[in-house]
Amino acid sequence: MTVLSHICSSLKSLCAGNRRRRGGMGLWRSSDALESRQLMTVVMAGFMEVEPNNSMAQANEMVTIEPTLSSGISANLAGHIGHAGDNQDLFRLNLSENVINARVIFNHSIRQNLNMQLMNESGSVISSANRLSFGSKMLQAASLPAGTYYIRVFRSTSTAASQWSATLTGTRVGAPAAAPESPSSGIDVEPNNSRALAGSLGTLTPDVSTVVRGSLTGSDPEDWYRVPVDSSGALTIQLTGMTADLDLEVQDSNGATLRTSSNGSNDNETIALTGLSAGDYFIRIKRFLRASSNYTLTAVANSSASTPGTNTSMETALNLGSAAAGGSVTANGNLYGGAKWYRFQTGSSWNGTLTLGSVTGTPSQQSVRNLPAGTYYVSISSNLIGSNFIGQLYNSTGESLQTFTGAQSGETFRVAVAVQNVTPPTPVILSEQESNDSRWTATAFGALTAGTTAAARGSLSSRETDDWFKITLDGRSSLTVELSMENGSRGSTMNRLDRITHLQLADQFGNVIADSSRNSTMAYRNNLRSVTKSSLAAGTYYLRVFRSSTGMASPYRLTVTPQAL
Repeated sequence: MTVLSHICSSLKSLCAGNRRRRGGMGLWRSSDALESRQLMTVVMAGFMEVEPNNSMAQANEMVTIEPTLSSGISANLAGHIGHAGDNQDLFRLNLSENVINARVIFNHSIRQNLNMQLMNESGSVISSANRLSFGSKMLQAASLPAGTYYIRVFRSTSTAASQWSATLTGTRVGAPAAAPESPSSGIDVEPNNSRALAGSLGTLTPDVSTVVRGSLTGSDPEDWYRVPVDSSGALTIQLTGMTADLDLEVQDSNGATLRTSSNGSNDNETIALTGLSAGDYFIRIKRFLRASSNYTLTAVANSSASTPGTNTSMETALNLGSAAAGGSVTANGNLYGGAKWYRFQTGSSWNGTLTLGSVTGTPSQQSVRNLPAGTYYVSISSNLIGSNFIGQLYNSTGESLQTFTGAQSGETFRVAVAVQNVTPPTPVILSEQESNDSRWTATAFGALTAGTTAAARGSLSSRETDDWFKITLDGRSSLTVELSMENGSRGSTMNRLDRITHLQLADQFGNVIADSSRNSTMAYRNNLRSVTKSSLAAGTYYLRVFRSSTGMASPYRLTVTPQAL
């Protein structure tokens, strides 16, 4: 009762102060008559802010109702934004158990625009409710592990001021999450310079790091370690702390290389493997050229659907390794702490399939095609919990190549990229079909796929000034068209009309968008003319071979090459 008396006194002081809240006087006047059970219900079910609470360090502690006969939790919050220096209110929520389907709903008492965020212990935003009007607005999180969270209410404009109230609800699941175990550490024991002499990392505890520190020098070119993998089938290996270039490799029990990581300089190396069969795997650390360096090797047997949480930007993307033709790269992850990034490499031009969805749901697939060999990046994010996962495929320069989505149920996702070799397109070779002296009677190349080379032979007769060709691009492409005058390419001398023969590219309406005759730097005594467009939308275009005079025949070869963007 002493504690309750202090609470009661605090409520009286709060309600009777200069910053009195609506409804507070009623509580003040009736507080003396409340029994302890009633008073506790009031305190737990309706929490009024206590200033200052304008930062995470000052955040008010929240208390939630947890009925003994129910798995639900709930709490009501109320406050005011808008006094001098009072731009935001923060509340700290300590969850002793995992919670699913957490929701915080703004009630209808708000007179001006206020926004709300749910943040984790480090301040990273998990969910947002940005209000564009004065009605109710909800933020939600499908899954919150036991831990500390913050609810932030803040102005959407510099002048917004209003009383506000909100309701938190959720469902408890399972026992409190266990605290992470400390990493187990060791030092490499020589000799371990071959697969046969590989040092054992012992049995790995799921999601607990096993750390070994070692070195490679002139007399010690490589170190090997053996690591068992159980039925979870997921393993992450990281090599850090180098002062020179060391590389990383993982092999299976038969000696087949599963993945390599060979970044330059003293950059960290990471290999993440999923879908492994239970058994022993071997880690090989080797010098690049004559590099000598200490290193720290970290091995983690990931529990189901977990990946390292440091891959939150393109710069820190988790390396999934190389994807050969007929193979794929796969990663499981979650959106705690924001979007997740991954990178992979291909050794040749490729077509592929992008797959994304929840680990337990039905994934969605989308195709990509005609991409060159190189390094690619994938980011996974979500606009709102419970909507869709959003994937983006990027090239090595950060240019977005494709967006793909997958249905979201919770924050755990699985993303996969399957790679197939590109079958070289069959060249299109044709001859002009007379009469093709106008756009309306143009000789058709047909639909051209990016990467296809199309060629046509033709001739402007002694009486002709124009030949027209029609092309259709089946996707956004760059385009290069070359006109080669045959007289000059056969060892003979071009005639005077060959030298004034040029090339134009026109859109579907006949508007000229590229013209070789406008290139004042082109040496027209040479037999080659060309036009190039860096970006053209899918659609129909026309090519015109033309000259201003007649009297001699001008044979030519026309070559068209679109490339995918």
